[in-house]
Amino acid sequence: MKKIKNTNFYIPTGDTYLTTKPAYKLEEYEMAKPFFKDKSVAIDVGAHVGFWTTRLLGEFTRVIAIEPCEDFIKCLEINTVENEARLEIHGCGLGNENNVILEIDRVKSNSTLTSTADWICDEQTTQYCLDNMIKDKLLDVAIKKPLSIDFIKISVEGYELEVLLGAVATIKKWKPTIFVDVKVMEDDNVAEFMTEQGYIIADDDLSSYVWIHKDNEW
Repeated sequence: MKKIKNTNFYIPTGDTYLTTKPAYKLEEYEMAKPFFKDKSVAIDVGAHVGFWTTRLLGEFTRVIAIEPCEDFIKCLEINTVENEARLEIHGCGLGNENNVILEIDRVKSNSTLTSTADWICDEQTTQYCLDNMIKDKLLDVAIKKPLSIDFIKISVEGYELEVLLGAVATIKKWKPTIFVDVKVMEDDNVAEFMTEQGYIIADDDLSSYVWIHKDNEW
């Protein structure tokens, strides 16, 4: 691993894309921030090395970071060490099937493009549904009162709909604000899914969308 220039923020060694980008995804974070709900628990799906996670830790009581790549997790742990008591890190993937194997496709020069693949890769992860993780208490802290899931960020390079399909019960129960990073929303049917769950778009930049439930409309 190595540091982003002039910072103490670590990224994977082979990454040349992020070396001068300490504010990576800051605009998207600032877009979502006004719509944070009660700031109890935030879930960062596709946490990478912690750009969102570190910022969420400044707002929420507890943050759950979900990231399947081992070297990203090592960077994430160092980048969040000052807040480790309020952070859970889970080394797995999320989707709409539970306890299955996913292949991970890496772009070493730009680690932000890491995605699942439909061919055999050198790197694998176990996939879970978020609903099952909460139901089966795979999370270190059970999400129960006074805790509440108030925000979910999803950035998983085209796998967003699968993550959402595996989190239907969680979404229905907590009605969190949901940030979805989607390149082509229509292709993934994310908009249709979110509308069916009673959500509306609060803000967007044409590739990232902040969704709030109608019951929580500002």
